[in-house]
Amino acid sequence: MKKQWLKAVLPFLISLSLPLIGSSFIVTAILQHNDTILSFSLAEWTGFFLLTSLLMGFMLTPTTFIAMLSGYLLGFNAILPVIAMYSIAAVIGFYIGKLLDKGRIETLLNHFNKGHIINNIQSNDKWFVFTCRLSPVLPFAFTNVVLASIKTPFKRFIIWGTLGMLPRTLLAIWVGKQATNIYQLKNNRFEWNAESILLLSILLISFVLLSFVMKRILSAKK
Repeated sequence: MKKQWLKAVLPFLISLSLPLIGSSFIVTAILQHNDTILSFSLAEWTGFFLLTSLLMGFMLTPTTFIAMLSGYLLGFNAILPVIAMYSIAAVIGFYIGKLLDKGRIETLLNHFNKGHIINNIQSNDKWFVFTCRLSPVLPFAFTNVVLASIKTPFKRFIIWGTLGMLPRTLLAIWVGKQATNIYQLKNNRFEWNAESILLLSILLISFVLLSFVMKRILSAKK
């Protein structure tokens, strides 16, 4: 049983650790080639966003940092490319999550007679997907694995996931736009300013919504 439990949680551990490792390499590359990147042509920017889509989809870098980086490099011109980039990364991450999980979470829950939890989540899947994506605390790669493992319908995963990501994505791009250099972006510290108040508001709203949805899920009958 211990081996089964480890196999079930391993995808989630991977989804939490890999983006943190990958972000350090991204920062190093940007520092070394900052001037070159700022002078990119349209084709080069397209390649840049496709590459970052793959990096995020394969859990190699955190999405919030990429959104801030895009805001730093392009300002609000980054909004549409970042949304497209997130969508591509979400599709990749969703199917990687399915591949990694292979029904192990469902098997583990059934072992503890908790299999009904997945059914209850699926009954509230739109709000569950939305609030998971809205929360700045839940990493993108982690939620990809979670939502894939509970068999979220792909259409709802994309539509409601994109809607949930929008507020935090726009905020991250705006924060990046305010940064004067890449060091400030990397070492952004908490201060009581407009973006920190917005971030805390999103965090509070997402916590309330997720608590409400989880209460419905856990209190629902088997």
